[in-house]
Amino acid sequence: MHQPETTKDGNIEVRHLNRVAHIPMHITQGRATVLLVALILFDLLFVVSYLYSTLPEIRALTVNHTLRIINLSVEANIPTGYAVLKLLSGSLLAVAMIFSYERGRGVPVFWYLAAAVLFILAVDEMAQLHEVWAGGIAVKLLGDTLSGNQYTLFTHGPLLGSMYLSSLTLFPKKSKSAFTMLVLSGLTLILSQAPAEWQFEFGSILFDNTMGSVVARFGAQAGQVAWEEGLELLGYTLMVSALAFGIKDIQRNSVRYVYLGSD
Repeated sequence: MHQPETTKDGNIEVRHLNRVAHIPMHITQGRATVLLVALILFDLLFVVSYLYSTLPEIRALTVNHTLRIINLSVEANIPTGYAVLKLLSGSLLAVAMIFSYERGRGVPVFWYLAAAVLFILAVDEMAQLHEVWAGGIAVKLLGDTLSGNQYTLFTHGPLLGSMYLSSLTLFPKKSKSAFTMLVLSGLTLILSQAPAEWQFEFGSILFDNTMGSVVARFGAQAGQVAWEEGLELLGYTLMVSALAFGIKDIQRNSVRYVYLGSD
């Protein structure tokens, strides 16, 4: 049977009753919050930059009348690199957790799935495998009934679904904040794949006249791309941040102080 780790300081013996993982990094509430806010700000930066890059006066300043380097509707540019880096960072956090648990203690399956799923999604972004699916296989199997990001439901859906379901065995008890973020992440990613009319209806309800103002200023196509890709960026941000908040909560230890008596 596993014995609790103990340390002594004079006549006080400290027994770490619930220590199940030696976390190789120290994540505080402040650091996790800074990570979440920073990633959201980067998401907004890329969305706003893309919208303004579609304006005629900005496009006129470019060589090919487009700023591909920040275009959210194409791959292999700065937003893609940012998404890859975000996903790989989350995968590395999960790998670190796998190797942090004490020998003899079972590692929750969630960490294995999170490490694998986030790594696969990062490779997918780099290799543009979902573009091959959307442009080839899915069209042959399903015809033109789907559009945009909806094709990725068949590639990303099972992977993310398995990870989200496995989180039910860990986070509802260990970290309510991490579980809440994962739920919001899943809803955000689902909404990013929804039909355009559903997205705009939801956006109009949520942001009142903001969606209409965006369409009037930048055009319907640019507004649609910014909405879909922005939701996807936000979904991945919430997913990676959930891991950070989960690690922060799991690294807390419950201890018992035992008085050993006078010398």
